[in-house]
Amino acid sequence: MNIENIAIMCKDLNQRNEAEKVLINHGLVNDNNHTGNKNITVGVGQVFWFSDRPNGSKISFDEFMEKYSENEMIKKIHQAKKELGLNNSELSLKMGKSRPYIAKMLNQPQSEKVQNKVIAELDKLLNQPEVDDTFVSNLADEIESKDKEISDLKKVIESKDLAISGLIKQNDEAKKIHDKDVKIISEKQDQIDRLKSIKDHDSYQISELSKALEYGENSHEANVDSLKSKIKRERIIILIVIAILTALFFLKGSIGG
Repeated sequence: MNIENIAIMCKDLNQRNEAEKVLINHGLVNDNNHTGNKNITVGVGQVFWFSDRPNGSKISFDEFMEKYSENEMIKKIHQAKKELGLNNSELSLKMGKSRPYIAKMLNQPQSEKVQNKVIAELDKLLNQPEVDDTFVSNLADEIESKDKEISDLKKVIESKDLAISGLIKQNDEAKKIHDKDVKIISEKQDQIDRLKSIKDHDSYQISELSKALEYGENSHEANVDSLKSKIKRERIIILIVIAILTALFFLKGSIGG
């Protein structure tokens, strides 16, 4: 509902201040609130100002309050609070809003779009079928029971998580020991491989030395046999020479005699 081109005739500043609140609740803005004039002029464009020089259709304070004191949104809020037995904060929560929501709607100017939205939400809330108190109580008990079950399950999960965490820690420690053992085994295997390589090298050298000794022994035996044969031949020659010399000696003696 638009309010414009009227002059609100107030008896004193108290009436003026009350009328000002109503105008602000309807979304109007005070264009000059620093004067001490007791009357209010409402112009066009959602603005008003204090002035004792009326401009527009004159209306008494009582008539103004009767016609404009509460807009439809404010009336609907009071209706909902009464029917549902709720205060501002409780009604706000019932609507799914934050606690200060209804107080803000009542005390701060709102656009027509916002007011219509609030009215629609409140109508929907008021037209909801009533819920049996016993059903609500049973539902609350069931929810509480489920909450307890969930709480117990959370404790079980936390306990299992703790156990799993301990197993993971043990597994990590076992893995560290395993990795350490693998490293030691690898180092020992490297030592064994080095010793085996040294052994193979020594075996080769021994084999070569054995061959050399065998060759030396064979050569020595051959030399001994050759020397024995040579001595034998020399002995035979000496014996032959001795025999010849002896023969010549006897022959010479025979000829001389």
